[in-house]
Amino acid sequence: MPGKNIAWGITGAGAFLKESINAISKIMDNGVGVTAYVSRAGRSVLAMYGYLDQLTGILQGPYPIGVVFEEEDDAGYPSTGRIYRGVYNLV
Repeated sequence: MPGKNIAWGITGAGAFLKESINAISKIMDNGVGVTAYVSRAGRSVLAMYGYLDQLTGILQGPYPIGVVFEEEDDAGYPSTGRIYRGVYNLV
């Protein structure tokens, strides 16, 4: 899937969080772009488990690669419009 993009949601659930970050890293290593959409609770859990810096470190690169934090996006979460515009091949 090189050249493809994935939107990955991270919420406040801590189960399989480490495994999710490892999967994101492997996907990125295979040339697939990932955007993590992180809810407020997701950010809190990432920080609590010590994975916030790891995730933001992995998701460095050209658009659309990166991390979108709910509390930093405008009202209505407009960055999710990328999904409807066909930026991602998988959500």
